[in-house]
Amino acid sequence: MYNRSTNHQRPLGPHIDHARHMNTRHVPMLLIAFWPLTALVLLLDSRAAAGLGVAGQGLSDLLAPAFLVLLIRPLAPERQLLAVLFVPISAVGEGLFSLVLGLYHYRLGGVPVYVPFGHAILLCVGLYLADTPWLQRYERRVRAALIFFHGGLIGGAFVLLGDTLSAIFGGIFALVLLRQRGRPFYLIMGVLVLYIELLGTVGGNWRWDLAPWGVLHTTNPPTGAFACYVIADIIAMKTAARLALGLARRRAARPRPWFGASAPRPAEGDQAHAGQDDDHGQQAAGIDLLMRQRDPQRHGDDRVDVGIAGGHGRPHVPQQIAIGAESDH
Repeated sequence: MYNRSTNHQRPLGPHIDHARHMNTRHVPMLLIAFWPLTALVLLLDSRAAAGLGVAGQGLSDLLAPAFLVLLIRPLAPERQLLAVLFVPISAVGEGLFSLVLGLYHYRLGGVPVYVPFGHAILLCVGLYLADTPWLQRYERRVRAALIFFHGGLIGGAFVLLGDTLSAIFGGIFALVLLRQRGRPFYLIMGVLVLYIELLGTVGGNWRWDLAPWGVLHTTNPPTGAFACYVIADIIAMKTAARLALGLARRRAARPRPWFGASAPRPAEGDQAHAGQDDDHGQQAAGIDLLMRQRDPQRHGDDRVDVGIAGGHGRPHVPQQIAIGAESDH
């Protein structure tokens, strides 16, 4: 077992203080720009623009990835990985919900290029907002207010408009929220998705089928549509966490060439236990890796417990690693 302990190293573990990595001068401007820029991207691809002879979808396809790059740069590396993974995952989800299941259809057919990038933009904005000191200070109040807000919208749409699709989406979201310990991030995503859905449906960029499969009923847009985004969020987080933890283990096992020999290897039994422990702890620790804002549980030599923090660690297994360098954005 070995560790690296230099002043420029940054531990990779399930309790990373992501706020340390943000360029605080630029993030507020990016959050402000999100609202009008999103409206501009959707306006360029709207029915109104098309009626004026403006073929603006190509410009929207350029603006969305460019803005995503700006949003990603201040993020910690783990969250950068998450945002990048979210683009292809969103593209697959769009193909499933729009092209296969036919829940909604875009104005020109297919799935516009800017849409998967827009999903990743929402994810980044949601993470930034969830990190703000004000929200963390009043987390319980914000959580209660947003639960009341979303519950009122979905319940009201079901009772008054017979929106059964949103009722199903709302049930799925409630289960997710319970499993994820009511993290405000998911509730914030609901507000962001509602903003996008209102702009997109009013502008005619896409339209939801009011009678999905001839069995359900919904509105345009459904008040519970954000549940689809939340499911994609969790898939992306689990994928990114697995990749990050796998990278951590791989780097920890890499020999130290300046010592002239490989680092000592644990016994085979310990290796097997370590693999099992990491696999069992990845689901819980993986979300924390990308969501929690607390400082890691560090040791004096800048190590961090990766497997043990997942809840299933064995003290006799070499679990303490420190990798990477502090990145300046």
